[in-house]
Amino acid sequence: MVDMFLDESILKSIIELTSISSIKIRENIITIMGNIIIDRKNFVLEKTNYISVLNEMLINEQNISEKGGNSTIRKLLLWNFILIIMGLANQELSQFEYLIPVFKSYLRKENLKVIKLSDKNQEEISMMLNLLKNLSNNDSIIEAMIANYIIDDLVYLLQYLNIAYSNDLKYDPKDMIILNQSNLLYCLTILNNIFCGSDESLLTNKVLKSDFIEIIQNLLLRYRFYHKEDKKVVSEIIWVLSNIMAGPSKHSQNILSTQIPRNILRLFGNKDETLVKEILIFFEQGMMKGGKFAIVEILKLNFIKYLFDSIKSYDNNQIILTCLSCVSILINFSKEVYNQFEDKSFNGIRNEFRNHSIITRLEQLAIHNNKEINSISQKLLEEVEHMMKEDEIMD
Repeated sequence: MVDMFLDESILKSIIELTSISSIKIRENIITIMGNIIIDRKNFVLEKTNYISVLNEMLINEQNISEKGGNSTIRKLLLWNFILIIMGLANQELSQFEYLIPVFKSYLRKENLKVIKLSDKNQEEISMMLNLLKNLSNNDSIIEAMIANYIIDDLVYLLQYLNIAYSNDLKYDPKDMIILNQSNLLYCLTILNNIFCGSDESLLTNKVLKSDFIEIIQNLLLRYRFYHKEDKKVVSEIIWVLSNIMAGPSKHSQNILSTQIPRNILRLFGNKDETLVKEILIFFEQGMMKGGKFAIVEILKLNFIKYLFDSIKSYDNNQIILTCLSCVSILINFSKEVYNQFEDKSFNGIRNEFRNHSIITRLEQLAIHNNKEINSISQKLLEEVEHMMKEDEIMD
């Protein structure tokens, strides 16, 4: 069926019909073009100016207010863009940089306020966020997002969705709960991509000074794995926080001075290996980048217990390697603090090593079939044994 349209002149004639004022005809034409793109995307992009036409139509239809624009056409246009962008290499995404100001209009506060919390128009926001998520893997797109203050809009939208989710639970429309969860996930992924793709710590500073931390705290408290999407949202929250803490030490200190680390520690009980690995990376980043303050704050949370339980309980190589990295950080910290005291009285971390039989576990890992785990464990075993001998001498 699609092959009948694969004549360049016919295809261009179909695209010209998008300028007709009849809404129904335009809906049908955009739907036809979407179906053609599914099967013959390269042909459409090489032989026509359809992307420019799409952009012009989207600009004309971007007003989300109740009085202007047509939601069905906008969603069809966004669907067409999603089909075009899917599968493109990162470097090819730069050509869509001009879309960022268009998408920003969707995030204007006045537009969000007119959408009812249970309104299906949120699907439109969801499609736009899906597009932004896919585009945010490109450096030029990230720069355009920064220039257009998209981070401010995303933080506001997170707050809006946080409220929407709470209200959805009261009305219990499960489809809207899942939709809001998808939108939360899109927002967090976009923020994550921006933090990963930009070296500008000023951006992170700005986020930390906004309502972002309070929103994240509320989300962590709210999500208790009611739905299958919940783990994905929690996972993305932890990755966002880990990327923030990978920046200057003050970022780690800002986050560690809140209730967020305590709430994240509670998630260890979920026993999901992917989540456990991400939680360990969060604390690893905090200790690596946050300095002594961060390590002391993390130790106050009884993190060592969770760390040693993890290294003994899981056989997942990534979990083991992250645990070993944390152990190494703690050993170095112990040495540094230990040597600051003339009476050598500091032994809190050392006692923890004894209490949790970490030497026995390191001996097992020292003969692990993974070479990296094997090598690191052997080195740490030597460090721990040396540390224990020092303590015996002092005793």
